Amino acid sequence: MAALALRSVLLFVRDKHVAASFYQQGLGLSVIAETPVSLHLRPESQPAGPSIVLQQIDDSEACLSVGYSPLINWEVADFDTTLYKLLELGAKMDGAVRYLPGGKSAALRAPDGHMFGLWEPDAAT
Repeated sequence: MAALALRSVLLFVRDKHVAASFYQQGLGLSVIAETPVSLHLRPESQPAGPSIVLQQIDDSEACLSVGYSPLINWEVADFDTTLYKLLELGAKMDGAVRYLPGGKSAALRAPDGHMFGLWEPDAAT
């Protein structure tokens, strides 16, 4: 029996190309595959492993309803630059930046309504 492994995270979106542009410009994700109804993205620094799948849904408002789940967390090297870039691209803050032991974090909502977090660990001392 094979070990359990995460394959992908599926996000329902109204326009797969608009959503992909947000993740490409804001987080540096690259499109690794495309179907007529979906785009698969992955960080350039992660050539293998799980991907984000943007599944275009045109006529089902129920499928497009989002809350606080799923929440995708991203570790970034330059928190401030990434945060401001995402805000310029239409993300909305969900609370303040939090300064925690070990680093800082923020919760945001993408233009399609999906929640995601940014985390930058403290520099090693």
